[in-house]
Amino acid sequence: MFPTRLALALTPLLVALGCSGEEKRSGEGPLTTKDGFCAEWADRACGSRVVERCAASSADACRAAQAAFCETLVPAGRYSRDGAADCLKAVEDAYDDAELTAEERDTVRLLAAPCDAVVSGPGSAGDPCTADGDCSRDEDLTCVRKGGAASGTCQVVQVKGGGFDCTPADVVCEEGFFCDGANCLAARGAGAACSGASPCAPGLRCVDAAGEPAPSDAGAATTTCQAGASTGASCDGDADCGSGICTVGAAGGVCVGTILLSAAEPTCVDLR
Repeated sequence: MFPTRLALALTPLLVALGCSGEEKRSGEGPLTTKDGFCAEWADRACGSRVVERCAASSADACRAAQAAFCETLVPAGRYSRDGAADCLKAVEDAYDDAELTAEERDTVRLLAAPCDAVVSGPGSAGDPCTADGDCSRDEDLTCVRKGGAASGTCQVVQVKGGGFDCTPADVVCEEGFFCDGANCLAARGAGAACSGASPCAPGLRCVDAAGEPAPSDAGAATTTCQAGASTGASCDGDADCGSGICTVGAAGGVCVGTILLSAAEPTCVDLR
């Protein structure tokens, strides 16, 4: 009798495990569709801290609003599940403390990396593009633009370090370097001349004599690399601040280190 009872007790568990295996093999699951992805996004975004700080009427209200916001970020027919898991982890980490750095803000509001990988276009290798989402992310393609150009081609990228040849269409230089048309060179330091084709090192911005962000086609003779304003300094926009965040109120803009979620914070509009 004991073996029979044991077999009956184990049957539901074995069935559940079998279904889980079938789900994985068939490719089914919540991340298969854009709707499922956005529902999961909303779950990750609407933790108890966010619900409290943003003064949401309930966690369900927050999830409904955030799922709808997520739907607007991913164009119809362009969702790719390949980057979904990494994106969702980034969303969860960003909202966990109810504060957003500039990098976290761009991820959860603008689908910056790693969330850029959930938007996949029709572009095949070698096809023209202006953004990564124009290329098939399911094929690990990225839009490679050379020399600050506005457009490029879809490529499976090779990342090269300083001094390496960057002329092949699929080669990009590692962070802190740029392609001068022939080789990967170190990005320009503070005070150095800069342009769209000769960018500044991370943490610096290319500005003109008046401190205004230089247009992408600006000549290097009139623009230099400068550090952004420090926390507490006045600002007109995010580009003015070293942190990348300028909060604008009735008294003007102020550079801050992070965005603190609160009932008055505009970011909370679709989190409640």
